[in-house]
Amino acid sequence: MYHLPTGRLHVINGTAARVWELCDGTRSLSAIAAELGQAFSQPPLEATVRTEVGSFVAELVNATFLEVLP
Repeated sequence: MYHLPTGRLHVINGTAARVWELCDGTRSLSAIAAELGQAFSQPPLEATVRTEVGSFVAELVNATFLEVLP
């Protein structure tokens, strides 16, 4: 991911890229975690997925890639 305002490049894995795609302003973190969890053949614990998605989204917000809508 390229951050145009700062000129920084952030390398993310495939799962993180899918989270980024799902952050379209229409889904909640819970909905993103649920959709992501369904993609695994052996689903991890739902709470674990929610925690990981929340952490990654927080990183995106802190790096100003995303804004949290009210």
